[in-house]
Amino acid sequence: MLGINSQVKELKLYDNQVETSLMVSELMSCFRSNPSLPGIIIWEDNKIIAVISQKLFWQYMSRPYSLELSSKRSIKYLLDFVKIQRHFVVSGDMLITEAAKKSLERVTDVLDEPILVKITRQEYRLLDVRQLLVAYAQIHELTMRSMSEMNNKLEKANHTLEQVLKLDPITGLGTKCLLDKYLNREWKRAVKEKTWLSLITCDLDYFQEYSSIHGKLAADKCLGTIGNLIKNAVKRSGDLAIHYGEGKFSIVLPKTSVVEADILADNILQKIKELEIVNSQSQIHPHLTMSLGVASIKPCISVNSDKQKILITIAEQALARAKHTGRNRKIVWNNYYGERKTVSDRKNDIPTLIS
Repeated sequence: MLGINSQVKELKLYDNQVETSLMVSELMSCFRSNPSLPGIIIWEDNKIIAVISQKLFWQYMSRPYSLELSSKRSIKYLLDFVKIQRHFVVSGDMLITEAAKKSLERVTDVLDEPILVKITRQEYRLLDVRQLLVAYAQIHELTMRSMSEMNNKLEKANHTLEQVLKLDPITGLGTKCLLDKYLNREWKRAVKEKTWLSLITCDLDYFQEYSSIHGKLAADKCLGTIGNLIKNAVKRSGDLAIHYGEGKFSIVLPKTSVVEADILADNILQKIKELEIVNSQSQIHPHLTMSLGVASIKPCISVNSDKQKILITIAEQALARAKHTGRNRKIVWNNYYGERKTVSDRKNDIPTLIS
């Protein structure tokens, strides 16, 4: 199987060598019986003095009277009349790709002349240049195919790596690197389609204290549980949930009104309550709790200051207010084309931010 490192000696080589004393008629018989033979190596006094190709031989023989004059004479006589170019020599250890390039650098008149291949100091073979070029083409095709396969594997590996980098291994949610890019895309879509865009930021209450007491393994297990809870709560394919810090989460909700985002936040709070994960370090509740900031906005072209970062800012402000006013609750903020409105809360014990 030919490859990029294949050498000339791996190709089909011809071992047809004669002395100058050989009769032209015998050489004629040899060529007639071997039409695929590229040529013949001619020796004299243990030295190669010429390589005559079959093509060149028959060209000379087709001349008027050449056959009658030469057939009963030796090859040495023939060499006095046939214009033979200096033979082109390559090493058997030379790469096929390199030999093909060197062969093509020859002058046009001798491009199709056979190539003399040096095996050892006194051992030579002939190579049909067409075989060399065919081999070169095969290697080129194999190389391009191999490169294509490698590129495909690399592309798949990069895609896998990209997905790994975008996926938090502990929670199974997205990572922070997705947030800005995703929000930017959905902000533009919301402007174009004049739809709502909501964001929920979440923070597990006293989770660092929980991690310090129970250890990293327990903390990771807890985060994995919360991650599954959020994934089950966020069911639409267009929604994005990410884990961006120790116990900190964000949920991007395209085409979601403040009322719908509010309902989802309530659902998450209720599900966490049902988990009943003991947190002895909490100062507000015997079980693990979460604070949430809910922000909804209907973007418009006139809102051009930091664009999607506005939504992040107001969601974080709402979260900060939730933590400041007692934790284990949500605060909702919404804006409709810059007009501030109160969002009525369905639970009297959870205050609503009027921003």
